[in-house]
Amino acid sequence: MNISAIDIGSNSLRLMVGQETVSGFRFVATHAITTQLIQGIRDNGMLQGLPMRRSLRAVAKLVVLAQSYHAPKPRLAATESLRAAANRQLLIDLVMRRHGLSIEVLSAEEEAALTFASVRNNIFPMGELTVADLGGGSLEIASGSGDSPESWSGYPLGCVTLTATHLSNEPPGIDAWERTRIFARTVLRERLAIHGTLVGCGGAFTSVADMSIGLSRNQDAPLRGYRLEHSSIIQSGRFLASLPSARRALLPGISRARAPLAPAGTAIIAALLDLSEGWCLVSDRGFAWGLLLDTWARSKQR
Repeated sequence: MNISAIDIGSNSLRLMVGQETVSGFRFVATHAITTQLIQGIRDNGMLQGLPMRRSLRAVAKLVVLAQSYHAPKPRLAATESLRAAANRQLLIDLVMRRHGLSIEVLSAEEEAALTFASVRNNIFPMGELTVADLGGGSLEIASGSGDSPESWSGYPLGCVTLTATHLSNEPPGIDAWERTRIFARTVLRERLAIHGTLVGCGGAFTSVADMSIGLSRNQDAPLRGYRLEHSSIIQSGRFLASLPSARRALLPGISRARAPLAPAGTAIIAALLDLSEGWCLVSDRGFAWGLLLDTWARSKQR
């Protein structure tokens, strides 16, 4: 039996497909479409027309893709992208009208729990763990020693939002990148508590890890469990901030869709590592995989 879920994120929509097997559950496929759903939301708290239309088209494409994998009714879930939107019901109603599918708007705590479970399943099955999930609209931190987090906190630090508020010039420049890093560090410092091993997930973590692997001589290094060092993040962030977006998109691991957000992502990660042990591991699966695992678990209870 194939099962699918669509993560309606602040920057992109991602379809995840998995299959129940005799031994458990396995990954089948993933597809992502960049829509920047929260673009412009900071001005009045409302989702804007163009990003909504892009997202509606993306939902339609991903629903068809799910059907091609014989997983015809994907579970749709949104996080900060709709939590922060005053007019989120409009998008929810349009998706229901066109596809007969409801969108669950998950709380920050629910999001953190699913991401934590994903990383626990993916690369860190035992021991004390802190998961940092960096998205387009927010950063969620969850810690625990079991299968679910014992503490969590959310921060208004997202790649899309900080790009708009702090790094909108092209190129943004090293000075602006350093100011953004200091801002993020100030926001984090008051409540941040890291217990055990720090693991980062989300496109900002995976893209900078991909770039580091691509620029190194060790190009066979696996992305899953890759170790990001503090000094490497600072070097990468300053380098990315000095380049225009078009040149960033030519670097290994930095897609055209990710290129405009890469300086903000590295600034937030650098701030996080400023306040930690100076390194973190990278998980190539995050919230979307956790959502799929939870969907599978629910299907077994029916």
